[in-house]
Amino acid sequence: MGSYNGIKSATMALLRDNGNGLETLLVRRAHLNALKENRPMIWGGEWVFPGGKSDQQDTDTLATAVREMREETGYQGELRDVSFISRYEAIAGKKRFSTYFYGGFPVDSRDEAYLVLPNQTEIIDIAWKKPQEWLELLASSEFSAEQEKAIKELGLSNPAHGDFRVVGRHFPYQTIIALGYLQDLAKERSS
Repeated sequence: MGSYNGIKSATMALLRDNGNGLETLLVRRAHLNALKENRPMIWGGEWVFPGGKSDQQDTDTLATAVREMREETGYQGELRDVSFISRYEAIAGKKRFSTYFYGGFPVDSRDEAYLVLPNQTEIIDIAWKKPQEWLELLASSEFSAEQEKAIKELGLSNPAHGDFRVVGRHFPYQTIIALGYLQDLAKERSS
């Protein structure tokens, strides 16, 4: 990673423990962005942590993570025990991102607190699972086949999409790395 500083972005791992072990909330990105001429989305169809690029109004990357989490999940409540976890460098298409990864516990983590998806042009679903369950889903051949089928059926590999053309699954490596960290945290909390 060194001193490289790409486009600043941030994600928020929402965490809860309702007595069955640590769970985290991921959002499923739409394949196409209706606000941008139905062009393919970066990490389209993938389950990822809520997050995105920093805006001018964001005072820092934590403010970015919280704003993006609110926009993508609908959760407007308070967070507790928020902490910086790590920073990752990622390449998406021709862009380089420097992503700051945070985690925190919503004060209200009931499923009912997330019934509204305010940003359905970018997000098509949200769900809570244990980190190990997310890792198994994202690495499964069934999910990969589903993603490849969607790429084909939606015509995402059409050269007309230019720089946004999708020729194969955009595997969410940053999400996998973060889920590995959260899996370790879950093990520590249970022992």
